[in-house]
Amino acid sequence: MRFYSFGATTVALLLAFAVIANGQEAENEPEVETAEPVSENPIKLVHVLNPGEREYLSPNLIGVQNIAITFLPLSMNFINIVDAFREIVNGVKYDIVVNAVDTKDNDAEIVCHLVILEKPWLRTEWGDKVRELQHSNCSSNALDEDGDQSPRNPLVRANSINDKIQENEETQSENGNIEGQATEEVLSVATTEGEQVESNDKEEEATTEEQTTNQSADDVTTNTILPETTASTTTAAAINDDSTTDVVELSEDDKKWLDDIFSIGALNFENSLKASRGLSIDDDEDLGQQQQVEEEPIIVRSKRSANALGGSTALDFDKAEKILTKSLNKIATGEGPAYRISKIHSAEKQTVAGTLTKIDADLIGADGEEERCLVEIWTRAWLADGNEVTIKCPKKDVVKRRHSRSVEYAEKKSHKKSNHHNLNKVEHLFSKFQVKYKRHYHTTMERQMRMRIFKQNLKIIQELNANEMGSAKYGITEFADLTSTEYKQRTGLWQRDPVKSAATPKAEIPNIDLPKEFDWREKGVISPVKNQGNCGSCWAFSVTGNVEGLHAVKTGKLEEYSEQELLDCDTTDSACNGGLPDNAYEAIERIGGLELESEYPYHARKEQCHFNKAKVHVRVKGHVDLPKNETAMAQWLIANGPISIGINANAMQFYRGGVSHPWRPLCSHSNLDHGVLIVGYGVSDYPMFKKTLPYWIVKNSWGSKWGEQGYYRVYRGDNTCGVSEMASSAVLADD
Repeated sequence: MRFYSFGATTVALLLAFAVIANGQEAENEPEVETAEPVSENPIKLVHVLNPGEREYLSPNLIGVQNIAITFLPLSMNFINIVDAFREIVNGVKYDIVVNAVDTKDNDAEIVCHLVILEKPWLRTEWGDKVRELQHSNCSSNALDEDGDQSPRNPLVRANSINDKIQENEETQSENGNIEGQATEEVLSVATTEGEQVESNDKEEEATTEEQTTNQSADDVTTNTILPETTASTTTAAAINDDSTTDVVELSEDDKKWLDDIFSIGALNFENSLKASRGLSIDDDEDLGQQQQVEEEPIIVRSKRSANALGGSTALDFDKAEKILTKSLNKIATGEGPAYRISKIHSAEKQTVAGTLTKIDADLIGADGEEERCLVEIWTRAWLADGNEVTIKCPKKDVVKRRHSRSVEYAEKKSHKKSNHHNLNKVEHLFSKFQVKYKRHYHTTMERQMRMRIFKQNLKIIQELNANEMGSAKYGITEFADLTSTEYKQRTGLWQRDPVKSAATPKAEIPNIDLPKEFDWREKGVISPVKNQGNCGSCWAFSVTGNVEGLHAVKTGKLEEYSEQELLDCDTTDSACNGGLPDNAYEAIERIGGLELESEYPYHARKEQCHFNKAKVHVRVKGHVDLPKNETAMAQWLIANGPISIGINANAMQFYRGGVSHPWRPLCSHSNLDHGVLIVGYGVSDYPMFKKTLPYWIVKNSWGSKWGEQGYYRVYRGDNTCGVSEMASSAVLADD
């Protein structure tokens, strides 16, 4: 019994340990037990960018900003990203709009549009993804002269890599390694293809071709030679041993490029291609001669290296100017000084412990003084600060500065006016505002000032939206970077003299029933929305709109009258510095009438009065004031035509649409500063919210892109923003 008891106890303990162990495993691996079943289409859970699909990218993405910084010219100082998109085409196309500062144009603010094509399957010598600039309005070299940027063109690809090698000034020893590797790749491809011609095994040919195709894209030789050799492999596999294949004809530029990069003569390269395809180079050529051809590039390269070591060679002026410009830009972005190139007299390059470039040139300093200087650029790519620039000018101290690719990259990043890692919403909105409304500020200081004003106005917009009692929405408009004083200069309504207004005749109000809504625009008596521009001439537009409507109601013919005539010929008002409808009515009566807009066009500035009485189309014999009663105003409107009014335009600065009913402290009825025109009225019903909003339809003079196609709906019934304080109308003369 004890044995069985002991056995039972042991089994119970083992079971307990097993339960505990399972519990611990369950705690350690909760995902296994709680994992959801795999759906039938898991791909639907992940967003995949389809070919041709355009995707918006956040301007705060560091990767996008780095791409933009990389392709900005050195004279451009990066500020921030405005908009960025990417699209799958024959690669990944990035479409980026950048704010930048042009240091060559007195720090002028510009907006650059960059289009960059990324080929993720290719890598540069440094392991970066291959990216090409396809379009830029910041630089004249956005495209090659012939515009051919096709990745399928091996010569274009080779030339781009060649330029990159020359710009980074590889040392002679590194060039030797690259050239040796290039030669080995060419010879290995040639040997492989020769074996393929001798063998009739199609499976082995396919395997060899795949190996050739999959060679590293990072190698300079692979990017340039493989397209030719791969094509020859396919051709050689498809023909018999006794067939002939045409050797690719190389232009003189191609031969020069091959000779410069690989230190292999173009003739030797053609012979290597012939040898790789199993063709005879000469009638009496044998295996020993083929080996001699393979060894010849090594002999030529050694000879070239020996001649170049310690010796100097002349440098093309265009290339010298490019190198010098880049170096001067680099040191100018650091501690300085700043120089511009006037003329290059001579240039040479010497291979020492690195590469020493000497350029004799006329340079223009920051003070505008031109001086002939010797610039030495010593490049040692294996050092962190491997580019040393020495400027020797007779009348100035010797300047010596160092820079490198990594330093240049850091300098370009430091040119931002704010840290792009912390781009906030205000900066982003301000940048988009600049693009949309084409704001170009003269200095960085002015831009910073405008951005502070913009930020303050955003608070006002927030306050208006938070306290809106109607359905209006307020947001960023073309006036979002203006102070309240500057904005009021764009309105232009003067304050009325109470004594003078008391003597003005009062309008007779007809006793008629009011329909629920009424709109003179539907009757064809209202002209299109006009734009007063950067001129405080609202009073003139309000008056001409009133006269146009009265005349159209009376005669059935709509005509547009000249505001410019009032700016030029009304001596009581002050043109773009403001005026009053009362004065304008009297001026029209005194002058003798109004000409047509087409005969006396608007120029948004005061000019010499050239009124021609023979061209008058309408005359005025006085004006009347309407009572401060909105029901009476509506009755007069229906019976006669549109009404000229004064209004507090505080809420109009940021109005985007809806029925505006601002909080009274934000839009006082006593501070009238803008002249507009009432053309109708209506009611907006919101049954879901049990809300009804009666409103006036107000025609503004800020263009059709403002508000609701140039119109403003303001609440009707409680004198919102002083809508009934200064309502008036002209009285037309009998013809």
